[in-house]
Amino acid sequence: MPYDGVLIHFLTNELKENLVGGKINKIFETNALDIVFQIRAKNNDAKIVNHQLFISSSLDMPRIFLTTKKMAALDVPKNFCMVLRKYIERGTILDISQYQNDRLIIITIASTSELGDNHTYRLMIELMGRNSN
Repeated sequence: MPYDGVLIHFLTNELKENLVGGKINKIFETNALDIVFQIRAKNNDAKIVNHQLFISSSLDMPRIFLTTKKMAALDVPKNFCMVLRKYIERGTILDISQYQNDRLIIITIASTSELGDNHTYRLMIELMGRNSN
């Protein structure tokens, strides 16, 4: 099923409800086009819950969703995964939003650098079929 602006709107609301305020514990790749974030966040009952956010930029089926399925990581991660680990691993998710009514999801993350400086990063996910980024 292709993603459209309306579906992305409801998806971002669900992700925001579950993940905002959560801490990114681990980032790994399952293959060259898929990345998984392991996130610890509080649920509505103030209990800490572990979430897995699966992001795929697959050519035939780009998608983003929460999953409970255990996934195996690649032995040697690619450069993009290493950059994500460097900048946003151990960061806190501040916001998840949709850009206007487009198929663009923006995840705002607060993180601390190796020197102790606070930074805010935005991870943009574009779910556009063959043009996914």
